[in-house]
Amino acid sequence: MPADWHEDATTTTWVLPANAAAVRLFTACGTQWRHGPSGALTGLDYGACQRVAEALEIDWRAEFSRFAILESEVITVINQRIESESRRRSKRGR
Repeated sequence: MPADWHEDATTTTWVLPANAAAVRLFTACGTQWRHGPSGALTGLDYGACQRVAEALEIDWRAEFSRFAILESEVITVINQRIESESRRRSKRGR
């Protein structure tokens, strides 16, 4: 994941208690992103994230659907940023 993906690292984010474990797991899996040849995010390494869940004593099966929603949304946002940056750079090169 790009190092600058946080727009403001000082922003406080409120999480509903029902989502807390999935957010905790998602955050802990931040180094497990996989990238395609173009640099776009393709998803998280579920095998590695499952081991992280075990280490954090989080029930992987119970939290997976919430976890996958977080993953999907981040992939969309980051890939849009990558595409936008690519277009901006190509316009400068003309």
